[in-house]
Amino acid sequence: MTRFNIYLIILLSIIVKYPLLSTALNPGNPAANLEEVRKRAGDEGKLIFVYFHAEWCKPCQWMNQTTFSHIEVNNVLQENFIKLRVNIDDFSGFELKKVFDVKYLPTIIIFNSHGQMIDRIEETLTPAKMVTLLKKHNTSLNKTIVRHEFNQSPGPIQVLSFQSESMIHNAAEYDKHFLQKQTQKMYRVQVGVFTKFQSAEEMVKSLSSLTDEPITVVNEYKNDEPVFKVRVGQFDSSEDAEVFRNLLNMDHSLEGIVI
Repeated sequence: MTRFNIYLIILLSIIVKYPLLSTALNPGNPAANLEEVRKRAGDEGKLIFVYFHAEWCKPCQWMNQTTFSHIEVNNVLQENFIKLRVNIDDFSGFELKKVFDVKYLPTIIIFNSHGQMIDRIEETLTPAKMVTLLKKHNTSLNKTIVRHEFNQSPGPIQVLSFQSESMIHNAAEYDKHFLQKQTQKMYRVQVGVFTKFQSAEEMVKSLSSLTDEPITVVNEYKNDEPVFKVRVGQFDSSEDAEVFRNLLNMDHSLEGIVI
C-alpha cells in the first residue's frame, strides 16, 4: 500500500467519524465537512480554500483581524472558493493536521475543482498578498464543473506531495534550528521552555535578531506531551556559557540557565 493510499484511507475515516471539521471563514456560511466541500466545489466549479489555524496562534489572530476582514479578499473568496477553516486544537482538526502534515501556522492549502492540491502556503499573508494568491489560481483551468454519473460520488481530496516557496523556506528554518545535533561536550544557555511548537519558533526568530550564536531547539516529552526547549550558544566550558548567560540578561533582560 502506497503512502498516498494510506493518507487517503485516514482522511476518509476522519470524514465519516467527524463530519464537522470546521466552519467557513464567513460567519454566515454553514458548517461543512471536507466531503461536502469537495462536492460543492465540483458542482459549482469553484476552488477549495482550507485554512489551518489555532486560537493561540498570533499570526493567525493577525490574519483574522486584517486579511480575512479585507473586503476584496472576502469578495474573491466568496465568489470563487469553497472555504474550510480547521482549528488544529479540535480533535477532528488535529487529525486532519496530521493527514496534511501541517507543521506551521497559519497554513493554507488550495485545491482545484477536482480536489487536486495546487498550492500550499505556510506563512502570514497580508491582504495584498492574499488577493494576489487567490487571483493567481482563479483560472478557468482550475475551476471546472465536475459532472458525475447517477449515484456516483465525487472523487476524494488528493493528498499529494507538494512544495511551495514558503514551504521550502520554513523547512530550511526548521532544519537550521530544530534538527541540529546536540553534543554533551558543549554547554548552552537555555532561555525558554514551551509546550507549543509555534511559541518556540517565535522565540527562535526573536533571538536570531539579537545574537549570531547558534540557536537550537530540543524536542522532549514530559507526561506524553511534547516540550520544546530553546537553547543558545555552543561553549567548551560552563564558565564561558555562564558569561554569555549574564550578557543575555544584562543586554536583553533574558533569563536563562546553563545546560
